[in-house]
Amino acid sequence: MGQISGWAGALSSSTADADGTAGMAIGEGSAALTVLFTATASGVGTVTYAFTDGGNPNNVALTTITAGAVTLAKALDYETAPSLVFKVV
Repeated sequence: MGQISGWAGALSSSTADADGTAGMAIGEGSAALTVLFTATASGVGTVTYAFTDGGNPNNVALTTITAGAVTLAKALDYETAPSLVFKVV
């Protein structure tokens, strides 16, 4: 199994912390099907990504992570959810 080593998003990119976390700001009103960020990982063989239990709050992202890309299923709304924490393994 590989470890997530970085994140890249439309607005910013960062290297994951030792615990695999990274933060970024994403504009409110980002439309459905916008790629929020892409996780990168290293490991042996094919690397697959998935949300942990509860790692896709309010199902705001598509449930399938393709090639590390986490994509919005619906537009973001700050008043409904001022912050979101995605958990990807």
